[in-house]
Amino acid sequence: MSAHRPAHAEILATFQPGRVYEPTAVAAKFKLRGAQLKPTLEALVAIGRLKHSLRKHGSRVCPGYTLPSDSDLEAQAVGATIAGRQYARDWKTTLTGYDRAMQTRAELCMAARTR
Repeated sequence: MSAHRPAHAEILATFQPGRVYEPTAVAAKFKLRGAQLKPTLEALVAIGRLKHSLRKHGSRVCPGYTLPSDSDLEAQAVGATIAGRQYARDWKTTLTGYDRAMQTRAELCMAARTR
C-alpha cells in the first residue's frame, strides 16, 4: 500500500456532488486501506467539508460520505446550532410506553402469584 497521505483538497477532488462514497472506495483511489483514510474523512466531516450518509450496497446499508448540499452549507453559514428542531410538547398525555409497562408488570405479578 502507498505511504502517500492525500491532502484534504485531493480527497475532496474525488467526490462528485450527490453521490455517496464508502470509505473503502475513496481509499482505493489513493491505494490505501479504508481504515487508514477514515480518520482523514472524519476530520473533513468535523470541519464541515463532508457529511455522513448511508449507501445501499445490495441488500445491506453501508455508512458513507458525501459532499454537503447547498442548503447544508447555507445552514452552516447562518450559524446553525447543534440543537435539534424545536417541537411543541404535549404535557397532557401519559408518558410513552408507561401505561403498557405498568400493565405488563401487573400481569407478570398476577401470573407469578401462588394460589
